[in-house]
Amino acid sequence: MPVVLEVVFPGLSPDQCDQLKAKVGWVEKPPAGGISHIVWWDGDDYHGVDVWESEEARGAFGSDRMGSAAAELGIRMDVTPTFHQPHEVLIVETVRYP
Repeated sequence: MPVVLEVVFPGLSPDQCDQLKAKVGWVEKPPAGGISHIVWWDGDDYHGVDVWESEEARGAFGSDRMGSAAAELGIRMDVTPTFHQPHEVLIVETVRYP
């Protein structure tokens, strides 16, 4: 069942986010089960919302790719993800911003 993941990384900068995204290869090799990914900043805090095919798919990505990439970059991953059940997931168009 699809899940919505909500996460806040206090103090994660846009540069660190871009480094992590490149290291993980989210764009070049999208994670199995990843449906959508949205990011913004509120002050110094990163906010992200992803939709995954399942909580297990997100967990596999976290343990197989995200955790090691963050460790190599010295980014602490001590955040608590919040999962929600979506009512619906509609993807209209892929849009990438610089």
